[in-house]
This record gives sequence, structure tokens and C-alpha cells, in this order.
Amino acid sequence: MEVQLADGSKVACENQPFAEGGDGILYLALDGQHVIKLYKHAEPWRRQVTEAILNQYNAVKEHRYWEPLFAWPNAVVLKPRLGIQMNRIVGQQPLAN
Repeated sequence: MEVQLADGSKVACENQPFAEGGDGILYLALDGQHVIKLYKHAEPWRRQVTEAILNQYNAVKEHRYWEPLFAWPNAVVLKPRLGIQMNRIVGQQPLAN
């Protein structure tokens, strides 16, 4: 599968998801460095909120030290539907108990 980011670049991903949650479906990028989350429901407000998370509320934007430790969104996906790109964190652990 190929997704298009808001900046016009394209990312090749595996065709089958590796995980799914209540909010979206997760695919591994073929570069091995990124995860693509495609939202199940692209409500009209979601793109604006996603842009705010990437820019205004970005917890790692000014502190590059944290980038490899957090799967924080770093790009908006527009096609095949709205989603986000984030870094793949090897050895990641869920925040839940």
C-alpha cells in the first residue's frame, strides 16, 4: 500500500495491518522507520486537531532527544484516507498496565 503525506511525499507500507485499536489501523512502513495510522473515521474536525498536535502541542518538536523514545506524530497522511505518520519505536511498550 502507498500513502500520501500532506507535503505530497509518498510512503510505501505493508498491505496488511499489524495492529488495530478503537481509533485506527496501524501499518508498518517498508522503510522500517515509521508506522502509519489510518483513522477509522475521518471526522471533519480531525485534520485540524492533528495539525495542532503536530505543531502547537508537539511534545518532541523542540527537544529532539525524545524523538526516538516517543511515537509522536510527525506527518499528516491524506491518502488513502486521513491518518498520521510516526516513528517506529523498536522495543516499544504500551503505556497501559
